Amino acid sequence: MADRGGIDYQIPRNALALLLVAQGVVIAPHIVHVSWWVVPVAVMCAGWRVMVFLGRWDYPSRWIKGFLVLSGAAGVGITEGTLIGLEPAVALLIVAFALKLLEMSRKRDAVLVIYLGYFVIATEFMFSQSMPVTIYVSVAVAVVTAALIGLNQSTTQIQPMRTLKLAAVLVFQSVPLMVVLFVLFPRLEPLWAVPLPHAGRTGIADVVRPGDIARLSRSDDLAFRATFSDRVPPRHERYWRGMVYSVYREGAWLQGTPPRVDEQMIRWVGSPVASWEASFERQLSAVQYEIILEPTDRPWLFALDVALPETEHTGLVRDFRLLARRPVRTRFRYAASSWTRYRIDAQLPEWLRRRNLLLPDDENPRSRALARSLMAASSSHEQFVARLLNHFGEEAFYYTLRPGTLPRSNSVDAFMFESRRGFCSHFASSFAYIARVAGVPARLIGGYQGGESGSLGNYVAVRQYDAHAWVEVWLEGRGWVRVDPTGAVAPSRIERGLQAALGESELLSDSPFSRLNLQSLAGVYELLLFFDSLEHQWNIWVVGYDAKVQANYLEKLLGEVNGVRLALAILAGALLALAVVAPVILLRRRRVPVSPVVRIYRDLCKAFSRVGITRETSEVPSAYQSRIALRYPDLAAPAGMTIGLVNQLLYNSDTELTRSELSQLKRRVTQLKRRLWRHRTL
Repeated sequence: MADRGGIDYQIPRNALALLLVAQGVVIAPHIVHVSWWVVPVAVMCAGWRVMVFLGRWDYPSRWIKGFLVLSGAAGVGITEGTLIGLEPAVALLIVAFALKLLEMSRKRDAVLVIYLGYFVIATEFMFSQSMPVTIYVSVAVAVVTAALIGLNQSTTQIQPMRTLKLAAVLVFQSVPLMVVLFVLFPRLEPLWAVPLPHAGRTGIADVVRPGDIARLSRSDDLAFRATFSDRVPPRHERYWRGMVYSVYREGAWLQGTPPRVDEQMIRWVGSPVASWEASFERQLSAVQYEIILEPTDRPWLFALDVALPETEHTGLVRDFRLLARRPVRTRFRYAASSWTRYRIDAQLPEWLRRRNLLLPDDENPRSRALARSLMAASSSHEQFVARLLNHFGEEAFYYTLRPGTLPRSNSVDAFMFESRRGFCSHFASSFAYIARVAGVPARLIGGYQGGESGSLGNYVAVRQYDAHAWVEVWLEGRGWVRVDPTGAVAPSRIERGLQAALGESELLSDSPFSRLNLQSLAGVYELLLFFDSLEHQWNIWVVGYDAKVQANYLEKLLGEVNGVRLALAILAGALLALAVVAPVILLRRRRVPVSPVVRIYRDLCKAFSRVGITRETSEVPSAYQSRIALRYPDLAAPAGMTIGLVNQLLYNSDTELTRSELSQLKRRVTQLKRRLWRHRTL
């Protein structure tokens, strides 16, 4: 027999099949992350390795292998644009994982392929740590482990389904210890916390034009989830403030840069209270909540209008929006308190008044005339705002996801007097513009409105189709006041969400399987909400279990946390995990899986034991066959042939057990048992 580590080693057929299946399972979730050509290369390598196993092709030469390696690296560099970064590194690892099959001529090569498989599995967490991905990765680990087990089994032991079952049991047995280490072992910065290129995007941008949010609202991607310490506010109060646009230029609204003034423009959590915070007058009690924000690659945060941040590295900007110190490139967890009844800037600084009145002088003459006529008929700014709001509600304006395009010049006139078809940003932009013309300080607010209430716990899931824009106007004695012209045109959008405000045909034409369209299917939608709630709990207790959360938990569990106490806690947890797993291990030791050849041989021995020829525990098959021949000489020949085949299949590990050999053994045992039965009946 050839040395298992030698060059002549031939991987067993079933082990090779398990290895190829494992490779497919491992690479499958990366299809959306790697370049289009990586998967065909992996399929080509698998096919080549099968042909080598069948003896039809040879292993590639060194020149061919070198060419494939250089081509793979060049392909990744060209399609990814660089070889530096996590995404190119993952692509290179997958290419290496596939190409390694072509030089798998030794057992250690096969083991290396399996270890590479484990590494590729771990890289999936760089892109997602969701509960479905974790379940899939656990299955992938079991499949790769089955390939490792099959590689170390003899040819008579390999049975793919039994091997997969054994691997699944091994993975399951590791769960208790994994939980102990997850909870108690000091949290290190995970590899997947390193920023990824294009890790996250949000449709709420620095610059907004009418129509931008309409395009965003066609997406049902998750924006963030908010968990409330008490009841969830009603939908019409759930205005999630994100961006504040104070500069109008060429039909677009921009945030603008704060002017150089004496007062600090951002107050970070933990720093002294800024002087302008005194203008934030709270009424009633605060609403406390925690948000898990999806990656946006931007520093701005979202909170109920208006909020104070409570988490380190977050801050409050002078225009009362929240900000993070660094762009949010991974899920970001932060807490805030909001007051839905408030007054801000009861006395408006002059520089802020000028900024929120500034407009170009030579645009939108018809809208300017409308502003002047409404202002002339009003006795105050407050009455003007009410009249302008009534104008939107009484005229023939239409709320739609397909408003059409507007010209860059005089875009407000084109919307107000010609198309009159728009989304929330159209109404908010035009309202703010006309208010400024009338001398009312106004600014555009971008964020989200509404959100789905979860079925488990007090939380709300806010998606991109909840994106919304509204207006803040400054009124004497009241400060900045929220005005939502969309509510005047389509009040159902504020009260019941986007689906209630739009026609079914308009939604269905975009994506028949979007969450908005599934809301009409009660059972399906309730199931979606349930799984969304599970995912939220997963994000809180697993993905969100960072070093800070762990420190707080260990302090409650152990009191003063030091190295000795932590080591003892880990040891106690490991012993507890072992106590949980030990019964399963002991039970499996009693039910050790046996070869089908052994099971068939035992069945034959049981038949002869009924006639008084019982096999001794330590008796080899040849000795047992000799005793059968002494007792039944006429059965010596068929018993010798049958037990000889048993010997051959059990102890000749150079050959792999085939179905035909197993069928032949079953047939001979059946014939021998029939002859024994006839002998007993004579």
